[in-house]
Amino acid sequence: MNGSLTLITGATSGLGMCLARELASSKELLLLGRCGTKLQALKDELGASHHFLLCDLGDTESIASCLSEFLSCNRLTVDKFIHCAAADQTLPAKAVTYDQINILMRVNFYSVVELIRVLIKKSINKSALSNVLFISSVSSIRGYKAKAAYSASKGALDSYMRVLSKELAPRVSVNSILPGAIPTPMTEKEFNNPDLVEHFKDVYPMGIGSVDQVVSVVKAYHDLDKPWVTGQQIVVDGGFTS
Repeated sequence: MNGSLTLITGATSGLGMCLARELASSKELLLLGRCGTKLQALKDELGASHHFLLCDLGDTESIASCLSEFLSCNRLTVDKFIHCAAADQTLPAKAVTYDQINILMRVNFYSVVELIRVLIKKSINKSALSNVLFISSVSSIRGYKAKAAYSASKGALDSYMRVLSKELAPRVSVNSILPGAIPTPMTEKEFNNPDLVEHFKDVYPMGIGSVDQVVSVVKAYHDLDKPWVTGQQIVVDGGFTS
């Protein structure tokens, strides 16, 4: 494998990890995570042909310098970027404070702004970027009780996606993937609730989805060569929002 890298955030857990495993045999990856132990385990599994960057997306002030230094020092470029990292929160609107929503905004949205700022800088990434995919959520287009902060952060991400799709066209395609509720480490609490699982079974016409089903859609858009698709919210939810 050679050439530019695919950058995947949130690579040490859930959808990000599954996606890294799926792409590792066909593409050279730059896998970003905040846990050194988990990154090392992933490196041992996937091999030294890939690259690993320890970076806390909650620390937005250091993200740009962290990625810039890594790419410059290693003389690497990124042509595809998939943002999988996310934080979640379940609180009624009356209990949501600035500090609480800011935590989610840092990981789910502000971090993306900082990463994109580096990836579109010619002096660092050499105009290599061609394909951007944000893992959003159906929460950005549907309201759910006690999900004010999470929905707002995903809504901001999708709005930013649409602006980027205009600014970076025609060289870069920018889209969001909006999964429905699927079992991941982040949603473990919800899927441990039998009543909620039964509700999901009722409202998802094609049944409860899986990480693998979402990964297959993300991979399909990742693998497209110069896709004539940009600025889109691509819903993957088993018919829930139909």
